[in-house]
Amino acid sequence: MRFQPVCLLLVLLLACLGCQVASPTATPVLIPMPTPTVQPTETSRHIAVISTTSSTPGVAYRTENVETFHGPAGPIIEDAKLLFAQGKHSEAITKYKEAQGMVDEPSQTIQSRIGLSYRYLRDNEQAIHHFSKAIEVNDTSADRVNRASVYAYNDQCHEAMQDARASLTMKPSTGVGFHTYVEAHLTLGQCLMLNEQYELALEQVDLALAIAKEYNFSHERIEQIVVFRADIESVAEGYVYPEDFLLGYASEDFEIGVAHFYGGRYPEAIVAFQSAKQHHGKPSGLILHMLARSYISTGDFDSGTYHFSGAIEVRDDAVNRVWRALHYSTIGDCDKGVDDAYAALSRKPYMEFGYHTTVEAFLIIADCQTFYGQFEGDPTDIEEARILARENGYTSEDIILISKLHQKALDRRKRQETPTP
Repeated sequence: MRFQPVCLLLVLLLACLGCQVASPTATPVLIPMPTPTVQPTETSRHIAVISTTSSTPGVAYRTENVETFHGPAGPIIEDAKLLFAQGKHSEAITKYKEAQGMVDEPSQTIQSRIGLSYRYLRDNEQAIHHFSKAIEVNDTSADRVNRASVYAYNDQCHEAMQDARASLTMKPSTGVGFHTYVEAHLTLGQCLMLNEQYELALEQVDLALAIAKEYNFSHERIEQIVVFRADIESVAEGYVYPEDFLLGYASEDFEIGVAHFYGGRYPEAIVAFQSAKQHHGKPSGLILHMLARSYISTGDFDSGTYHFSGAIEVRDDAVNRVWRALHYSTIGDCDKGVDDAYAALSRKPYMEFGYHTTVEAFLIIADCQTFYGQFEGDPTDIEEARILARENGYTSEDIILISKLHQKALDRRKRQETPTP
């Protein structure tokens, strides 16, 4: 039996007896999105990398038809470039628009830069508008890829695929570590995956990967593409929940939320996960699960219960049932906790090294029953839990606790079977 891979879903770990939450030892590797491509205004033909404080990296590439700006527009363009590089995108837009007003004709370079600045500000409507104006001036592979990326973030796959395919018919912008065809193929792969055309999606990702290796993309970027491919396979084979395949801004926000959560910044995590929920546009058990844990970590147990219940409505699986069972038992509502734990036992188990939902469910049941002095654990069930714990890398301390529960269950059965004198 095969289970959901770590590449997309969080490894959800749980402490054993005592209902204490343990810090997870792994975080998800999220779906990479096509990287926006920055068109430089430099007249030189060298490759430049534009630094930015945005969560999405910007990459400049060698391009043809680079515009040269003379007169008062030139210094303003330089100021705008500096502001863009510093992540001050609103100020950069103001400068670029000022420069455009000094130029007789619409400038592809300026419009492209304005579009990308809006992209970083998450104003997709304006980003598309200005990329379109750049394309009207001079239709290039780069601007097509940039606009395709924004369309993909908007879940407008028809338009995204049109632009991506158009870019593949044009002369690419290339250099060490970048190639516009890579991003075009990845956009096509993403949209084909969303349309459940998995074989075609994998073909596009393979094409992107081959070009990325040929043009010496960074190891990190190649690894992202490899993980992307593996995740498409996992969705196709049914090992990853489709509703948890996070893309676009939802992916960016979720990654920020995970960083805040494991950094102990729970209010900030809640804000990020709520934004991911909004941008995902459809219920995701994974987002709701992390919202529940974040709220509980702030002491807001009602919101935690609400979001765990929402996660179960989306995906009633063993993981969500175990976590809500743990939450209920922690706040002293063991009746509901035991009900959820038994429900978890009736569902397909989830396992990772050091974690197995069947083991956790048995322990929550035993812990609650012990707390109320009504321990009724079945020795056979607890022995199964002990075997699973050993097979799945539980610590020796955990196994000792399970062994004590097993012995307690055996003693209880012996007393029941021994006739009263």
